Order: sequence, then C-alpha cells, then structure tokens
Amino acid sequence: MSVTGPTNDTGPTAPTRSSRRTRRLTIIGALALVLVAGAVLVGVKTTGARSGADVSLCKDGGSCRVGDVGPGAGTVIIVAPGYFPCGTIAVPASCSYLEAAPAGWNTTTADPSLDLATAKTTASNYRGGDKHDWHLPTQEELKALYFAREGAGGLAAVYYWSSTASGEHYAWSQSFDNGSQIDGFEGDANCVRPVRVFGPSR
Repeated sequence: MSVTGPTNDTGPTAPTRSSRRTRRLTIIGALALVLVAGAVLVGVKTTGARSGADVSLCKDGGSCRVGDVGPGAGTVIIVAPGYFPCGTIAVPASCSYLEAAPAGWNTTTADPSLDLATAKTTASNYRGGDKHDWHLPTQEELKALYFAREGAGGLAAVYYWSSTASGEHYAWSQSFDNGSQIDGFEGDANCVRPVRVFGPSR
C-alpha cells in the first residue's frame, strides 16, 4: 500500500515492483495489527458529545473520534490505540486514523463502478478537503470500511475494489453485502470509495 495513494510510477526512475511490494506489505502488516488490537475503534461512534471548541478539533487537525468529520471532509472510521507507519520510504510518518470519503464524493449519489486501473486513478485524483493523499483502499483498509459501512454512508451492497494484488491482473475485492473477499479480474467493474490515513504525527 502506498499511503499517499496507489502509484502509477513509470519511467527509468520509477520504484521497482519489489520495492513497491515491500513498502506495501510493511504498511499493510502494520495496519492489520492495528485492526486486530483490542483497543482499536472501528466504525462505532464513541459516546459523549463534543462541546465548544472540541467540536472542530478533528477536521482542523486535532484529535479525532470514530464518526468525526476528518480533515479531508470524509468520515473517520478507525482510531488506532497508538501509531502505525505511514507516508513513504523516503518520507516516513506516523498515523493514527483512517478516513473514508463521504457519500457523493464523486459528485454522484452512488459510488462509481470502474475497472481496476481506472478505479486507482479516480481514487488518487480525489481532492476532498484539498488533500492529495486519497487512494484506493488496501485489502485491510477495505475490510475496515466494510465494518464501518453504516457510519461511512452511501455504500452499496455490491463488490468494492481494493488496491491489493491477488495475482497477475487480479486484485482483492470485497462484497459489501455479505463481507466476503474475492480476487477480481482487473477488467471487471467494481465500486470505488477512496480512503486516506493521517496523523497526528509523533
């Protein structure tokens, strides 16, 4: 996974497939640990209303709760108990939150149904909240989005793409009807909902 969005690097200076895969697996593994940690909050709003100045903390870059509007104008669907690695190999960072794009993010009422290549480009081109780090979810991020589907809003009971490859010309997708994950052919049309991870950084 590239936290700053799936890359379509080409040319002589592009990272090798091996380096991209290593980076993706490292961060996927870290997020997987976050998802199974007992204290992690996924898709369930915390109790207690924020008051006064606290109400805008998350979208303004402060602390967040599940269900808050994030800095990218989406919905916070994971609050990790600590930090997990994010960013890039060249510019590492630490993150605590996963935010999903809001319903209607693509200026339509329904999430678009696209082939994998178009899905990756569309997700990474999204600029909600004027953020440039939106991306197609990894397999683990997509699983978290499934668990948080009611709070995220507008997700159809169909298959959604992840950016995680399951073989040559195949990637994992997940049913938002029954939660099953399958490897989908890259030319098939599945729905898309961008996500982003963010700080606060240590």
